[in-house]
Amino acid sequence: MANISTASGYATFEADTREVVQQLTEAVKPMSENDSYPTDFRWDDDRWPNDEGTRVRVGFTGFGRWAYCENVQWMPGIVEAQNVPELERERWSVLWDFSDMESGCDFCSNCKILIEHPAGVLVGQSTLTVLEDEVYARSTEGHSLLRYPSLY
Repeated sequence: MANISTASGYATFEADTREVVQQLTEAVKPMSENDSYPTDFRWDDDRWPNDEGTRVRVGFTGFGRWAYCENVQWMPGIVEAQNVPELERERWSVLWDFSDMESGCDFCSNCKILIEHPAGVLVGQSTLTVLEDEVYARSTEGHSLLRYPSLY
């Protein structure tokens, strides 16, 4: 098994309709069931929808394989496995904004990763763009630079 990192932050789900956002949030729930690297979305106590329901920001904590950004890369495959036709027909995106720490390898980081799905293509053809990946040495007080240090 790889070294395990611990991440916390927010995932922001966005689409043109409330229904697509609801389907998307349901489709990522299997991430919580991963035996080795689960993600615990705080659906009940840290969920922030806009008035229209077309954008929902949800807090999460998760365990990553080496680094949590690998879990984010798995998300389109997890969504695709749910076989929800509307998620292929419609436009949607998920912005992952989190801090990650792997104490065994002395790193911590702040990351922002955007997954975008254009309407009418397979979910597996969604694009993943790293918007931010700032890595710090934990041993030199890098943990003090984390945006979401609640677990640390």
